[in-house]
Amino acid sequence: MATKYFQPTSLTWWSGVAMIAEGLILLAAQIVPSLAPLAAMIRPATGGMGPMILINGGLAAIGIKGAIISASK
Repeated sequence: MATKYFQPTSLTWWSGVAMIAEGLILLAAQIVPSLAPLAAMIRPATGGMGPMILINGGLAAIGIKGAIISASK
């Protein structure tokens, strides 16, 4: 059963989840030194965006997708 915001068949939903995960890894890398190599790979892939921008962008992508779904019904 899919809800308004949980759409695992949507590419927009997966891109939002990926952005949130990348932001959380960047945040965690500031506390956990063993995540630094992973964060070093994520930074260039995201254009050097900060973790808060990535998390906020991911939440916005998921939210906009949910709003489009509910508006089309």
